[in-house]
Amino acid sequence: MAYLENSADSRNTPALPLIQMLLDRGADVVAHDPYVRQHDWHMAWGREPPVALHRDLNGALAGADCAAFVTCHKIYAWLGLDDAGQARQAGLAQRMRTLVLVDGRSILQPEFCRRAGFVYRGLGKAH
Repeated sequence: MAYLENSADSRNTPALPLIQMLLDRGADVVAHDPYVRQHDWHMAWGREPPVALHRDLNGALAGADCAAFVTCHKIYAWLGLDDAGQARQAGLAQRMRTLVLVDGRSILQPEFCRRAGFVYRGLGKAH
């Protein structure tokens, strides 16, 4: 949700228009950020937010069809896959229903993600 990595600064975040676009297309959206406070989440929208902001990453990924990363928080890089194709955080693949990752901040290594069975799409990269 935040714009700046490892901070609560949500000014000019690309997450809001992405969330709104997904909602407009009928998606069920779960937002996660370990730094942004609920007050700032409400202020960013300027109204009642259309989705709740979660702090529990495991819960946010449970049953997900896609994880889209729009902020380069360290916790998201930690989700990355090692060169053996193993998730550093146990159970990433088991939590998600569909193994699709959209990396808007070049957090993850595409070849490692693909080797682990994920569909990987990196924005702004030729992958």
